[in-house]
Amino acid sequence: MLDITFGDNGNFNDDIFKLVVDDKVITDGSSPQRKVGPISVPLAAGTHTVKLVGIRAEDEIGTYYIEFAGNVVSVNGDALEGRDLLKDSVKTFTVEYKK
Repeated sequence: MLDITFGDNGNFNDDIFKLVVDDKVITDGSSPQRKVGPISVPLAAGTHTVKLVGIRAEDEIGTYYIEFAGNVVSVNGDALEGRDLLKDSVKTFTVEYKK
């Protein structure tokens, strides 16, 4: 299992995100949360695409973080935290996973 944790890490708990793994929606947030997860995603060994999609950032500052745990070999792509995940923007990560 790949364990993914993400959330809003800004001064205000006001941002909402959606988690997508290999084009499948894993969770679609309806309210701001500091911590979502860890969410265990069953995956085959290999390379997988993980996307964190901005749903809402009322103050135009979309503060986010994402963490990967489990049998992770490597993570590449966008920054694992930032202040620019606004509505309809996407952060993409390539995760190499082993069983």
